[in-house]
Amino acid sequence: MERFYGIAPGRASCFGLITFMCSRAASLSIMIFLFSLLYFGSIFLETSPTLTRNPHWRLGETQNPLTGYAGLACIVVLAFSAVYMKNNDELNRTLIFDLRKIIGFFSVFLVMAFTEIVFFKVHRRNFEFSLKRELDAAAKMRIFFRMVALIVCLTGTGAIFVVATNWFPQFIIFFYVALPLILLLAPVYFYLLERYGRPDAVDDELLNFGRILFGKGEADRQSRKEHSLNLLRGVGVKGFFIPFMVVSCITFWNYWEMHATVALANLPFTGGDQAHTWSLFFKAFIDLIILIDVTIASLGYLTSCRLLDTQFTSVEPTVSGWVVALICYPPFNILFEAYAWKFASYELTEAIYVSHPALSVFMACAIVILMSIYCWSTVVFGLRFSNLTNRGIIVSGPYRAVRHPAYASKNLSWWLAFICYMLVEQQILWISVLVLLLINVTYLLRGITEERHLMRESHYKEYCERVRFRFIPGVY
Repeated sequence: MERFYGIAPGRASCFGLITFMCSRAASLSIMIFLFSLLYFGSIFLETSPTLTRNPHWRLGETQNPLTGYAGLACIVVLAFSAVYMKNNDELNRTLIFDLRKIIGFFSVFLVMAFTEIVFFKVHRRNFEFSLKRELDAAAKMRIFFRMVALIVCLTGTGAIFVVATNWFPQFIIFFYVALPLILLLAPVYFYLLERYGRPDAVDDELLNFGRILFGKGEADRQSRKEHSLNLLRGVGVKGFFIPFMVVSCITFWNYWEMHATVALANLPFTGGDQAHTWSLFFKAFIDLIILIDVTIASLGYLTSCRLLDTQFTSVEPTVSGWVVALICYPPFNILFEAYAWKFASYELTEAIYVSHPALSVFMACAIVILMSIYCWSTVVFGLRFSNLTNRGIIVSGPYRAVRHPAYASKNLSWWLAFICYMLVEQQILWISVLVLLLINVTYLLRGITEERHLMRESHYKEYCERVRFRFIPGVY
């Protein structure tokens, strides 16, 4: 979800917006500086190589939706188990309950990775374990190049994380825990890559970047430079999105446990307080949907390696593509949050159920269906979800109907939630209407810039011929 859930709901006002912006002035100045670098470095962004992922494969072979569905089933089981444990006085005092989010997160990853390796043999796409090559001096030097390049990339990512702690202070603890694990496991992974990597596989971008850092490979320097720039853009994607996704994941696990526990305590839908029960169940359903979405999205950003064939093929090479994507996320979405999203939040109050009972139930069901389509669009990516990147063309699930189902369903759900808000308040907030239209245009531009990027991929051209409509089947 692009919304910034750290902002408390309340009526928008120019004074409130100015106060909020001033309180974030130092952090925003850093982010503006980064955007300036991005703008003035546009000449490098435009030199993206034309990279095709598995060109000899048929469209859709890269990602099977079963991986995502396995993760979905695991998340649902864990989510309801967490609610059960919360209601059990004996279980909620155990260590397992205290570590339930960490255990749950790794359990979902293991289920999805197991599905990929056992059923689809993804490890064979880049590795051939019957090779058993001996490591000579050149191979050891390649491992060294990769390690140095990785440390440089982690340093850059860490710098972005430090800035991100202004909005997500909880995340830095996650980074401190993950960093030693990455540094310990990286040499083992690089060893496997040298010992068992397929001989026909192209050089990975860490190796190319390491050679650039040490001035090696002058004969193919331009190609290595293009791959290195692609890698650095990937570092930018991870540095920006991982903190938001991880914190959102933790937040919605908490929301789900809280709202689902209260909702179940108010069963059945009888008596004189049905409006309260409907409101609680609507919140719980939305929390579960977003919880599934951000959990799988977080794993997509965190698991990028050739062993699972989840590495980036290419990263968005244009400034405009980056701008229309980042403006939907904190801290750049201040205008959207202050004047639109806080009124289009998925919190249908009891008042709407009392004043418009039939309409409210219809709206709630419609929003749940639309948000389920949005979540489904993430699930079918499996471990390959990521903004601004190409990790294989997805053709299953809702992508069979339109090319941008997540954007279409999410924007429609915001309008339905906003209409419910106006019905309760009995007023039309024209500035919010205009900002919500601006959000719609922004997502339209996101779809266009993504297609421009993915059109470098031959499979995507074939996909566009197969699926003609961008957002609404039969319309556009």
